[in-house]
Amino acid sequence: MYCRFGSWTFPVVLPVLLAIGLSAGCAARKNSSGDPRTGWVLTYRMPDDHSLSYQSTIEQTHSMRGMGGRTRAFGADRTIEFSVRSEGSGEGNHQLTITIDRMDIRLETPRGEMSREVGEIAGKSFEMVLSSLGEELSLSGAEEIVYDLGPTGRQDVENDFLTFFPDLASRPVRVGETWTSTSTMTDKAYSSGATVNLETVHTLEGFETVDGTECVKITSAITGTLEGTSANPREIPAVDGTIKGTGVWYFAHKKGVLVKMTTHVRTTGQMTMGGPQGIPMPMTQEMSVETVLLR
Repeated sequence: MYCRFGSWTFPVVLPVLLAIGLSAGCAARKNSSGDPRTGWVLTYRMPDDHSLSYQSTIEQTHSMRGMGGRTRAFGADRTIEFSVRSEGSGEGNHQLTITIDRMDIRLETPRGEMSREVGEIAGKSFEMVLSSLGEELSLSGAEEIVYDLGPTGRQDVENDFLTFFPDLASRPVRVGETWTSTSTMTDKAYSSGATVNLETVHTLEGFETVDGTECVKITSAITGTLEGTSANPREIPAVDGTIKGTGVWYFAHKKGVLVKMTTHVRTTGQMTMGGPQGIPMPMTQEMSVETVLLR
């Protein structure tokens, strides 16, 4: 997604960087079990008797230095509250209904600030198939939940949920052990063609109690690239960047539920308008995300 303000165009591709864990495999396991010697088996197990309610707060900043050293900045913050309801499971996968309960947005641009509650999508739902290890196997209907971002155009909620659940290891893990996730995603907004390639190394750090729930604490080290070319380089710039980030998340291993997750990602690189003969302009993008289980 790109935002245009006068002659300045800003790439807004960071929503897809919510993925701190992807494609670790989808072998099914029925229980979270193990011990310190053999390792712990971690799996998602969605409750059948009630919905899970989450809140995600996303803070994004984008800056670009143009000709003459002039820097422009753009900020986009969102708070999303949503519920996750299990419709049953089979073959190790969970059939989920995701309902958007509330969304608030705030945009800060060189031309001013805009804040509003996105009421037009409240109460709308889509379907997700989630593996027991956290791989989002399919989303149905998310791209049809569309909202208006004012000067930045229209956006759907699909990118926010393509990789919402961090991946668990496909084998028993002991404290101090790691597992790796990789992912390649394409930003579809405005046909930008920007591709995000991520590699995340997760480490099981130990155990902590969060809001009265016993959890395993997992840290994540994120690296990757941002690459994009455009069929219309005079309107949409090419982008080339390096991604680095960190994450910490807490997983209720006895219940099989994500309890809390924080992530910070920074992308540095350049944008080029006007095709191969254009002038590269340095850019920086940062995103912080905090997700908490409300109930």
